[in-house]
Amino acid sequence: GDGDDVRIGLIRKLGRDTALKVKLYRDHRELLKAHPEIEAVVIAVPLNQHARVAIDCLKAGKHVLTEKLMAHSVTECKEMIRVAQ
Repeated sequence: GDGDDVRIGLIRKLGRDTALKVKLYRDHRELLKAHPEIEAVVIAVPLNQHARVAIDCLKAGKHVLTEKLMAHSVTECKEMIRVAQ
């Protein structure tokens, strides 16, 4: 069915009817654009994407919580801190 392939884990956990209610977005930028009312995000993506996603969210004015490790390198961490300030 539509979106079953990307929701397979949710379908197993919640059942198909509930899982299909979960909205899908191509990426975080699309989500941020569709929902400006979002105040905060939790970054829980592969480590090599932490900095880019966090910086985009910070630039959109969102509070950001990242999982450990904060980013892939000290340089990325410093850039995230600079943008947050």
